[in-house]
Amino acid sequence: MQIKIKTNAKEIAKRVKKQGKELSASVKKALSITAQAGVNIILDRTKDGEGYKGNFKPYSSTYSAFRSSEGRGSVPDLRFTGNMLGAMTTKASSKQAEIFFRGAT
Repeated sequence: MQIKIKTNAKEIAKRVKKQGKELSASVKKALSITAQAGVNIILDRTKDGEGYKGNFKPYSSTYSAFRSSEGRGSVPDLRFTGNMLGAMTTKASSKQAEIFFRGAT
């Protein structure tokens, strides 16, 4: 009995490369969604005055008085101007995702 197998190595390589690109794109999308979920978690916890190690320390009496004079609350929430949390963004590749702040301010 004789068995012959014919293959087209170029076609196989092309299909493997295409599948790899599709998988890479799927991973990038999943990482991007995960990073955005992380931002949402950070924003929700910050709004409630909660950091990753527990509640934020209370404001000093001087700063609390200043916040009150500006019409702000006395519960620490890191939202005086909104610049910091508004600058939070994400980026993702097929290998990792990052949550970071745009700009130094």
